[in-house]
Amino acid sequence: MSPPASRIRVGPGLRPGRPGRSVFAAIAAGLGKLRTAGWLLMAALLEIFDESSYRRFLAKHRLNASRASYSAFLREQETAKMCRLRCC
Repeated sequence: MSPPASRIRVGPGLRPGRPGRSVFAAIAAGLGKLRTAGWLLMAALLEIFDESSYRRFLAKHRLNASRASYSAFLREQETAKMCRLRCC
């Protein structure tokens, strides 16, 4: 059984809802979750706009980023699209 709310000691920077957990720790935990969500959103956007697949292409063929390598990447993407089976 927990003590009544009036008997819970709340010091500077402590929240009454969770004894011993500071407001700063709660903010830090929230920022960590926000950072994780930001990384996830960034990874999704990179994948959507072919940045991740271009990086994989460069690593696979051991190339540096250049106009010629991006042109080769686009040609490979187009041939892959044409080779896919289409329904109907």
